[in-house]
Amino acid sequence: MLAHYTAVNNDAALGSSSGGFAGRGGIFALRWLEAEIEYGRASAKVRGPEYTDGAWFPTRLFATANLPLRPRAKLLIGAGLVDTYKGDVTNSPFEEGVSVLAGVRICFGDAWSLRPEIVWDRTPDPASWLQRDYLAASNGQVSTRWNFRIGVSRFLGRGSKTCAEGAPAPAAPKQPAPRPAPVVTPPPVAPPVAAPPPPAPTASISASPARITSGQSATLTWSSTNATRCTAPWMTGNAASGSQSVSPTSNTTYNLTCNGAGGSGNASTSVNVTQPAPPPVVAPPAAAPPPRVAPPREIFKLQGVFFDFDKATLTPAGQKQLDSAVTILTRLSDVNVEIQGHTDSLGPAAYNQSLSERRAQSVKEYLTSKGVPASRLTAKGYGESQPAADNGTKAGRAENRRVLLVEIRK
Repeated sequence: MLAHYTAVNNDAALGSSSGGFAGRGGIFALRWLEAEIEYGRASAKVRGPEYTDGAWFPTRLFATANLPLRPRAKLLIGAGLVDTYKGDVTNSPFEEGVSVLAGVRICFGDAWSLRPEIVWDRTPDPASWLQRDYLAASNGQVSTRWNFRIGVSRFLGRGSKTCAEGAPAPAAPKQPAPRPAPVVTPPPVAPPVAAPPPPAPTASISASPARITSGQSATLTWSSTNATRCTAPWMTGNAASGSQSVSPTSNTTYNLTCNGAGGSGNASTSVNVTQPAPPPVVAPPAAAPPPRVAPPREIFKLQGVFFDFDKATLTPAGQKQLDSAVTILTRLSDVNVEIQGHTDSLGPAAYNQSLSERRAQSVKEYLTSKGVPASRLTAKGYGESQPAADNGTKAGRAENRRVLLVEIRK
């Protein structure tokens, strides 16, 4: 079965195009050549005194070649005859002519194929058409049509499995069944006497001494019977017997394989290695403890309300107390001191640090004004970093607000 669309020229008494369907049957004359016949029906505008809806009935006879294109595709080339207007229902003189076909057969499955193709018809005007006075035409006209068709085909019979081959294979002639050959019983044959198998090889190996100290050597001695060669990873060569020195650093098992015509034999021995005792560990002499250094000596402590509040200015009471420090430093003329300023934890740490430095400097200036050389004095503030008592109590905070004179040891 196929469907078609036809482009028609106006000389055929039809409209400019037409569509329809058709049935087609064929038989392969050769493996690649088939004869096809088809009959169809198509709708069209039929020209008479005016165009009316009608139908025309194309009939074609083709010889079509199936040429190999791909494993399951064939190129179709065909030519034949066409008769288009049975019964002359279209009032057209262009009825008989020639037709040419080109297309592709695409096989799917074993027996089915899809056929897209183009058919060109050429139908000349016969001489008798001039007698039809209802047509206004001139002598020698030719009508042509282009047919665009797509159809589905199926092989039947013995060809149902040969779609991809293009045609059914011819049946092989029947061959007469062969006659059975007469049964001939051979005389009994005595079994051959089997040669005895070659003897199996044996292997042996020993170590002397079997126990050594790491760094010493042992001698491996081996021998074999019915063998042509002996092999082992530790061996030099492949002699069937011999000896070789080895120096293992740990317990080692030595394997030996000897081969001959009758197979192979295996043997092994071990050498135990004793590690030498480590040298005695001599402890280094104990280091003498470092000499004890006495803590810095506190020469004088200025503690109490000896500065103006939140300032580094000495009060008269503070100056009177420092006069005692002048007396001590004069007596200890070879002692250098560090003047250490300390505060409690009230207030920001940076502020307390600055205040402690200023108070230490104020004490240094007073002592130098009383004749103590400045080269013996170093002023340094510690802020709240070295509390002497608990800053959580009033008494503790009072004790932490102090200035110390501490000996500096060179």
